[in-house]
This record gives sequence, structure tokens and C-alpha cells, in this order.
Amino acid sequence: MVRAHTDWRLLFVTDLHGAERCFELLLEQLATRRFDVVVVGGDVTGKLLVPIVPTAHGQSAAHFKGATVQLTSPSETNTFVTRAAATGAYAYPCTSGEYLRLLNDMPYREAIIQRLIDDRLARWLGQLQRVARATHIKVIFNLGNDDSLSCNALFPLNNVELAEGTVIELLNGISIASCGYANDTPWHLPRDEPEDKLHQRLQTLIATVEDKARLICNFHAPPYASGLDTAILLEPDLRPQSGGFGPLRGPVGSHAVDRVIREMQPLLGLHGHIHESAGRARLGRTVCLNPGSEYEAGILRVAECDFEGSSLTRASLKSLL
Repeated sequence: MVRAHTDWRLLFVTDLHGAERCFELLLEQLATRRFDVVVVGGDVTGKLLVPIVPTAHGQSAAHFKGATVQLTSPSETNTFVTRAAATGAYAYPCTSGEYLRLLNDMPYREAIIQRLIDDRLARWLGQLQRVARATHIKVIFNLGNDDSLSCNALFPLNNVELAEGTVIELLNGISIASCGYANDTPWHLPRDEPEDKLHQRLQTLIATVEDKARLICNFHAPPYASGLDTAILLEPDLRPQSGGFGPLRGPVGSHAVDRVIREMQPLLGLHGHIHESAGRARLGRTVCLNPGSEYEAGILRVAECDFEGSSLTRASLKSLL
């Protein structure tokens, strides 16, 4: 357990989506030793596989961000791999034959990207483990609805706990309950589920917590219509809903999360999921935060929370470059 003292600070980050630059910025924050607890809130893995395919004369090419990138030497290829990883993508050198298989064999493609995801996440966890051990920072690490269930197998590691479905004691009587599942999305992601099932999951998770006023809810999905969940609304075929002045925006958060927080009135809600809806909201006496995410731009969005004993005294959102 983290050493107990009166004044302490928590850092919350979420929705890194495999972006190496954001993870580097997180490690830099840990190295400052300004924080006693660091919470990683979910959706930590990336989505994009970028094949690097041989072309003529020993060169290669990749399609990235809407453009074809010509790579004329091994050093250019290495630079491109690093550039792609910084934004969360997984660059993958392959043969022409394997490229065709990636296009036509979906199970094979999914197996390749899952291997790349696991390799990067395992390396991240190893680095966090070493930093946590050296700095005595408590690291609370959770996965989100966009992270595959197979990622669970990478835990546990000493000093880095998979927080999913647990209540973990922090400092001065404050504990943190974590849930990376979210209400159903149009993409049918690995940890999506109907609102009634999510509500039951959340109720079961915090049922044994006696003092809800000293509870932090690390729930990946933000509360519905809280201002932390505003996004472009989609048609069933994933096209944006159109309004008179462009795409329609509206609340897409969770009714279950909203209900549980309003009924239980925890000390603090830490949320993510909706990248473009960063902000702060109050549901009764509960302060809810969504730092947002700009992972593709290499910007780390964070929430910093200061405590005196078991009271929250300050909560601020920042962008780190």
C-alpha cells in the first residue's frame, strides 16, 4: 500500500489507445514523484494496423493517414515505425504475400494485431512496474470497452494491478472502484453491454463499500447527459446524423453510470471514453471528471486531484506536450 499521509495527489489518464508519445509523457509525470497514486482509466490499446509492404528496388511503402508513404531505406522504415507508434498505430513490415493475406483473411489479421497489441502493452506494464517500484507510486491500471478481453492475461504484475471489478484501498480511508465496461456502442466493442447489465455490474461492484463518501468511481463510461459525454450522433450504418448546420451532437454516455453515481454519491468520478468531451461536472455532491483524449496528436490529457486526508480539495484538467 502507498504510505499514508495527510496530503496526497492523484493523477488520472485515460484513452491512450497505444500512443507511445502519450505513454512517454505519463512516465515523465511519474518520474517527477509529484503523485502518490496514478490511475490509468482504460482504452489503453490501439486500433490501427499499418502494413509496410515491399515495392521495387528494395524499397517499401505504407498507407498512413490517407497518404502513401514511400520508404527508401531501413532507417526511413525505422523512423516511420516510430512515427506510427507515437500516434497509437502498429506498423508491421510484411511480405507481399502476407499483405494479401492480411487483406483477405480477417482471423489472421486480427491475430497479428492482437500480438502487436499484447507486445506493446506488456512492455508498457513492465516499464510501469519498474517505475512504481522505484518511486513507491501506487499504480491502478484498468482496461476499457475498446480493449480486448485477452489483454487480461497480461496481469497481474507486482506493483501494477488490473483494477477491473475490484475495490482497492488507497489512502486515509479512500478506496477506488473500477469498471472498464461501457453501455452499448455502434461498434459492438469487447466490453460493451446493455445498460441493465452494466447497472447490475456497478451495483455489485460497490455493494460492499460501506462509506460511499470516500469512494472514487473509476468508471470508463461517463454519466449520461453530464456534459462529459457529448459526441457526434450516428445512424445505424455509422453515418453521422445530419442537422441543419452539420453533424448532430448529443449525449452518448451511460444511464447506468449516471444512476449509480446519483444514488450512491461517491467522492469522485473518473471517466473517459468520449475523447472530445473533456470537462468537469457535478452530480449532487460528486465531482466527475473526463480529461478527454488527443492521443493521435501526441498530447496527454490528464486530471490532477489533490486530497487533504479524505477530502478532495482540488481537481484540474491539463494538457501535456
